[in-house]
Amino acid sequence: MSKGDLFERKVREFSAVRFSLPFRQEHLAGINFDCVASRRDDYKIIIEATVNHTLEKIRGDVARLQIVKQKLLGEGVFAEVYIILEKEPTTSMIESARAARIEITSFEIFYRNWYDSSSYVAARLQRSFGSAINETQEGPDTRPYVPVFFDDRSGHRYKLEDLVTRIQHGARIVMIGDFGTGKSRCIQELFSKLIPKNATEKSPISIDLRTMWGTQSAEELIYRHYSMLQLDGMKERAVEALHKGDLFLLLDGFDELAIQEWGSEPDAIAKSRARTMEPIRDILNRTKSGAIICGREHYFSSDNEMLAALGLNKTAIIVETPPEFSMDEAKKFLHTAGYDGHIPIWLPRKPLIAEMYANFSQKKLIDASSGRPEFWESFIDALCSRDSQIRASYDPETIKNILRLLSRKTRIAPDGRGPITPTDVQQAFTSIVGQHPAQEAISMLQRLPGLGRVAAETDDRQFIDDFIAEGLRGFDVSSILATFEENIKSSEWKHGAGNLGLEIIANRLNKSFTIIDAVKRIQNGRGENEGPLNCDIVGGIALSSVSEIDISGSEICGGYISTFDLSEKKIEGLHLSGCEIGYLNIFNSNTIDTIISDSIIETLDGVSGSEVPDWIKNCEIEKKSNLDTVARIRKTHLKPSEIILVTILRKTFFQPGSGRKEEALLRGLGEYGDAKLQGKVLRILVSSEFLQEANGRSGKLYIPERSKTSRASKMMSQLQQSNDPIWLEVSRF
Repeated sequence: MSKGDLFERKVREFSAVRFSLPFRQEHLAGINFDCVASRRDDYKIIIEATVNHTLEKIRGDVARLQIVKQKLLGEGVFAEVYIILEKEPTTSMIESARAARIEITSFEIFYRNWYDSSSYVAARLQRSFGSAINETQEGPDTRPYVPVFFDDRSGHRYKLEDLVTRIQHGARIVMIGDFGTGKSRCIQELFSKLIPKNATEKSPISIDLRTMWGTQSAEELIYRHYSMLQLDGMKERAVEALHKGDLFLLLDGFDELAIQEWGSEPDAIAKSRARTMEPIRDILNRTKSGAIICGREHYFSSDNEMLAALGLNKTAIIVETPPEFSMDEAKKFLHTAGYDGHIPIWLPRKPLIAEMYANFSQKKLIDASSGRPEFWESFIDALCSRDSQIRASYDPETIKNILRLLSRKTRIAPDGRGPITPTDVQQAFTSIVGQHPAQEAISMLQRLPGLGRVAAETDDRQFIDDFIAEGLRGFDVSSILATFEENIKSSEWKHGAGNLGLEIIANRLNKSFTIIDAVKRIQNGRGENEGPLNCDIVGGIALSSVSEIDISGSEICGGYISTFDLSEKKIEGLHLSGCEIGYLNIFNSNTIDTIISDSIIETLDGVSGSEVPDWIKNCEIEKKSNLDTVARIRKTHLKPSEIILVTILRKTFFQPGSGRKEEALLRGLGEYGDAKLQGKVLRILVSSEFLQEANGRSGKLYIPERSKTSRASKMMSQLQQSNDPIWLEVSRF
């Protein structure tokens, strides 16, 4: 088939769509025409399509068409006549056609007058794409996209450009990923790369499914979507363009489409999800064009159920967003988000979390003295606000408290993450809200942030992110203390709050609860019944700024404390037995009537050599820290400046917390705590970028640069044998 024949065929097929009439070849007034249709007996549409772009050819076509028009008019038939060119007509061509009252135009303009994809693209680019938003501006996120890789089920890796090519060639792609891993931002970038260069090429439409609640068909999806873009005049033609195969489909958020029934039987749940996906199945079945559909991985119980519910077969490509950025990707992402500062080693590298960290830092919503726990508090509030926006029925605090109770539930699980059954979620909802979940609550419960599918063919969930789970446990303990909740039954717990959980407890002291509340709880919960809970409480208090802790009368039996920092604290009346302690720091501690007995201590810090204080009895100590303490420092006869250096390094790099107040750096060194000498050492560490200065609530703070940890460790081990430039410079004082 020649180029001219192919063009005539394309014009004929499109004309049938545009005019909703069958076009065919006809012999009129002794002339053959390839594209003719009849609106009625006295009205014909005649279209001449040509790739010959010479003025002579066009003038000949105008003459022939004019003869036909006159002949038909004499027979009482009106003719609507077009000449469609492959390219734009010249001025002379337009003038020749206009004189005969014939419309001449390029196929691109002929198409655009029917469906103007450029108008849709312009309107769509003014709106945000799903959850890809920039809080500092309205509309889409205009910051540069940070490229990442996507893996399919066989391990094949795709770049964004590969996905574009697959969609252009008609592939159906399902993109799944956990919350905050950049699915919506990827959809936005795909949309930009699929924008056509001219009006006759296929054009993308990107539908945010969270705005499509209650839709049941392709027409309803498109009509509502175009109405929201204030393009009501295009919506019917958009449906026709869909049927014609002229639209690429980008469907964001299948997990946010509609409320579902949540029964106790897996089959009933699967059927409910399948009903929910009806408009997606319908719109995909209306076209053979390429499409990408994305949503959270844990929404469906298996890949087979997902493909069936979406109306896809096994030729569909399933890709996953990367769970985290690499460090280089994180740096690029934070830079594009407007943040070029220090990246804390504790910061999870999920796109959403990294973005929130950048935003909070710029707005100074987090305090440098609190670091990770303060960020977690801001993060969890923002995360729950983000989820609650899908439905206004439940406020962020409700969602956060449901997650809090679920984090308590996982304490009894072998791995500390799950499973969390639908019944567990419903019970948590009922406990917080005071009633059983109604129909509108079901979708929220099934897509709670931070929860993922345990395995295929099950609706059980688990926490997939320790950053969220540990923080929620700390929040839960604080809530227990603040509300005086009873009958916790923590003796069943197999897992402690974790380091972040303890930091949250410490950060909430004197905000959610008082030291008196905490001490009374420990004293009243003697024995094994509340041992794990009391381990969390005392571990959290020890990480706080409280320097003296009196829990006389306590008896804590059983439990796990990941970090128990008693350094430079006066602690009285602590009786702890039968526990597991991940890291115990007793550096320069002052203990009165304190006994830790019959326990397992993974790492003991703050002792010298084989010496263990007599208040630690019958304990299995797996290792002692090789970063020695004041006892060894004094034995090596270090200079005062060197003692100051070692003490600062120890407190900033090798003790829990993100920074130290200036006045606390040399506490406990007595005669060695010379203020002028301390200032000199600090200036060297700051100018060498070992420490960063920050303003805290009550004075200056010093925060370690974690990339220098290895050098700090070597100086601590080698002491006077160190050839590190920092050590050599300090030694001159």
